[in-house]
Amino acid sequence: TLTITCDASIDIADMLNGSPPSETIWVQVRHYHHGDDEAPIMWIGYVGSRKQTNKVTVELVCKMLTAGFDRDGARLTYGRQCPHALYDLACTVDKTAYAVTIEVEKIVGNVIYSDALGDFDSGYFSNGFFSWSRYEGALDRRGVENHAGKKLAILGTASGLAVGTLITLYPGCSRTRSSCINKFNNLSNYGGFPHLPGDSPFQGDPIY
Repeated sequence: TLTITCDASIDIADMLNGSPPSETIWVQVRHYHHGDDEAPIMWIGYVGSRKQTNKVTVELVCKMLTAGFDRDGARLTYGRQCPHALYDLACTVDKTAYAVTIEVEKIVGNVIYSDALGDFDSGYFSNGFFSWSRYEGALDRRGVENHAGKKLAILGTASGLAVGTLITLYPGCSRTRSSCINKFNNLSNYGGFPHLPGDSPFQGDPIY
């Protein structure tokens, strides 16, 4: 890890106070000597946490880029439901074609309300997400747990949202064959196998 001590009033320290931004905050450390023409990069990583040391100073604890190399990679498995993440390279659905911008009219806990949501069937945005400009030059995101009528129950908190905020919504997917066909017209990229047999050669039955 790398610890950066800085003034608590700078923008990055304020961003990490409370609910952190959805996007990764990257850090580059360069070495520079007076008179040099270049400042080569000596360290690359990202901010992991923020610690208030006193009233005017914070410590940003950063992790190296290679810290994530030890994590297990994704495993693509066979199943009846689609294993792809909606809008990713395997799914190929263009999220901009389904984007809907609405205005937040009311916030109660982790539920936001807007009359514009009533124009869509309940559940249309369930399992989807939305984004908005919370910081200059960066978008923040929240997942949608449930959409019913004119309200959205979001995953996490409503920190950073306020009445009047414009958010861009993207519908979710149930990962079923019917949803892929009827909602997104994307059957050619469906990654599930809905006709898998119910019997398994590994369940202990000698007859398969």
